[in-house]
Amino acid sequence: MYYVLTAIDLYSGAGGAGLGLEQAGINVILAVDSWDQACKSYKVNHPNTEVICADLTEFDSFPHTDIIWGSPPCPDFSNANRSHANPQRGLRFVNRFLEIVYNLKPKFWVMENVPPLHNYLLGLRCMELNGANFGVPQIRKRVFFGKFPQPIQTHSKDGGYTIEGGKLLPWVGAGEALELDCLLARIGHTKANMKAGRYTPLTEPSQTVESGPNFTHLTS
Repeated sequence: MYYVLTAIDLYSGAGGAGLGLEQAGINVILAVDSWDQACKSYKVNHPNTEVICADLTEFDSFPHTDIIWGSPPCPDFSNANRSHANPQRGLRFVNRFLEIVYNLKPKFWVMENVPPLHNYLLGLRCMELNGANFGVPQIRKRVFFGKFPQPIQTHSKDGGYTIEGGKLLPWVGAGEALELDCLLARIGHTKANMKAGRYTPLTEPSQTVESGPNFTHLTS
């Protein structure tokens, strides 16, 4: 017998982080988010997790857990939302997450967000990571605060080796992840960000995919 770590997933969205936790062998016992559609999706894809649709600033009923993961809303810190950003509003959700961590005192905790948040939390341990360096087919830089083991890098732009001599795989291309072998052979590139007019080869990770109501540029 071995001990299975438990986790609660706060500002959980539709369950992307929850899936990663489960794939790591962790039992996600509770997820909380205020968006009802995201909560419904989470429940469908994670039937063994208790999903609560509630405002975390008003919710305060948490079980004992080994791990707390959280992704507070990032638009108020994001460079992609400068014209509507309101850091003081965003910090309300961040501070609530930190308050829960302080009260529950888990063995490990992780708070994920966009890199500019680091400018407002200078006293907390954090590291900036690029998803492409861990096998994600997307250039996605995020900052991680908390108490957790150092993640092991698995990929780099051109492959190679770590300082310790470990082998690194090349970045995963968007075409490879989407299994677009025929398309790769025919055109070799896709328009990944229409607004900026940038073209990303399908053999490379895509540019950061921004959230929003219109995703037609990803399929056109």
